[in-house]
Amino acid sequence: MKQLLISICLSVILLPTIACNKSGKPISTATDSSVAVNKTLLDKTQQGCFQYFWQLGKNFSGMAPERATSTSGNTVTTGGSGFGVMATICAIERGWITRAEGTQRILDIVHFLDKADKFHGAWSHWMNGETGKAIPFGNKGNAGDLVETSFMMAGLLSAKAYLAGNTATEVEIRQLTDKFYQQIEWNWYTNNTKSLYWGWYPQNNYFELPISGWNESLITYILALGAPKHGITPEIYTNGWTRNGNFRNGNTFYGYKQFLGRDRVGPLFLSHYSFLGLDPHKMQDQYTSYIQQNINHTLINRAYCLTDAPKTYLYASNQWGLSAADGADGYRAHAPDEDEGTIAPTAALSAIPFTPYYSMQVLQHFMNDMGYKIWGVYGFHDAFNVSRNWYDNQYLAIDQGPIVVMIENYRSGKIWDLLMSAPEVKLGLQLAGITTPVYETGFPEAVPESTTGYYDMLLHPDKGVYEIAYYLKESGASTGFTLLDSKNKTIRILQNVTPTNIGLHTLSFDATNINTDQPYILQYTANEKRTSINVKFH
Repeated sequence: MKQLLISICLSVILLPTIACNKSGKPISTATDSSVAVNKTLLDKTQQGCFQYFWQLGKNFSGMAPERATSTSGNTVTTGGSGFGVMATICAIERGWITRAEGTQRILDIVHFLDKADKFHGAWSHWMNGETGKAIPFGNKGNAGDLVETSFMMAGLLSAKAYLAGNTATEVEIRQLTDKFYQQIEWNWYTNNTKSLYWGWYPQNNYFELPISGWNESLITYILALGAPKHGITPEIYTNGWTRNGNFRNGNTFYGYKQFLGRDRVGPLFLSHYSFLGLDPHKMQDQYTSYIQQNINHTLINRAYCLTDAPKTYLYASNQWGLSAADGADGYRAHAPDEDEGTIAPTAALSAIPFTPYYSMQVLQHFMNDMGYKIWGVYGFHDAFNVSRNWYDNQYLAIDQGPIVVMIENYRSGKIWDLLMSAPEVKLGLQLAGITTPVYETGFPEAVPESTTGYYDMLLHPDKGVYEIAYYLKESGASTGFTLLDSKNKTIRILQNVTPTNIGLHTLSFDATNINTDQPYILQYTANEKRTSINVKFH
């Protein structure tokens, strides 16, 4: 009953606010109340999904169980626990727990990891949450898992940057994090080849699965390149990860260019896991701008659901998102080329930094219309399939964690700022040839919806303003921004600045005189050269 009441209240508040123009015709405007409701939805979602780590971690020295089910036993997950470390930082920042509580939880985790089984410095994918002994992932026996280890290290390096105080607890966390990083023999996991390998089985000295792009493992190569000991060379990165450039795609799907990976990219988690801490806004190389790669990956996934998937799956603008998750027939890596109608909430919700409006549409629908079916004590259940009337009742660490962290990155950029400040990460990016992006003057991160031609903008739920990134290629340029209606009539002068430095900047403006029922043209003038984009406001 409580969930139904919450849903009804939110639905009432979310009704559009109506004003009138001089002609007496009604005008729909974005308002403080709609911003407050979206903020409440994000708060509830983050805090609910965080409970997975906070409540269940009490049983396992802070480590996160692989999944929440009555039969999951004492199996904990290394990578998912790394996501949980990041989520704990978010919880401290949001005031759900105290700094002392969060610090103690992370200290418990590093104490556990210090005693846990390691394989040339790498932890296993799964471990016994009571003893730290490795648990086989698959049927080949115990193994070191370099990718899961890198997810954990990304969490710990974020915590090291965040917990910079002089208390004994924070000092010990930083010391143990450094110890772990120095112990990992990244170069061992090359097997004397020009690629990192995912796993190593000591029973028969077997190396499994070369790590090659495009997938979720970019962070593994960045940490290996920047490692204080046992690091790898840029040649291994180029040959192993980029496959000497052969991980490029270059095709267009549903009106969106895909830069990297297999056709239509794959499950959405590929653009989440490494980018929980790596900030794609600040990453570009000879192959792509990583924020453009991740935005277009999300839009391709969404467009498939809306235009190409079987209609019987009942996908919609507020119900889309394919990623690896449970399904009616078992766990699968759901994607446009591997689809049977299953939606994973983590897919669209963890993509909110890339598609704020479209992800918020999904969140509003999930909470207002479906909450009692797909929401529980630890946030959203892992997946559902409306066409088969199947609703999961389980939760997975690797899906709950990204929801918490990526929503926080959308709201504040906190985890991005922390990991990107790590000297080892800076070095790893440098050696990989990944630098601060350079664009033509314009709006490089604003990708219009391919079927409408409009870029959909959402009032930021914490700041109460619209935000759009713009790039200036020439220093000292006089810049200005004007909002025009569809007939090129000036509605507002948004900003005039002179001079502005070369680089990426953010234009922020409130909702004054903006009608959410009509389209606009956002015009950017720099040194008398004009760039424009068609926009809709929400």
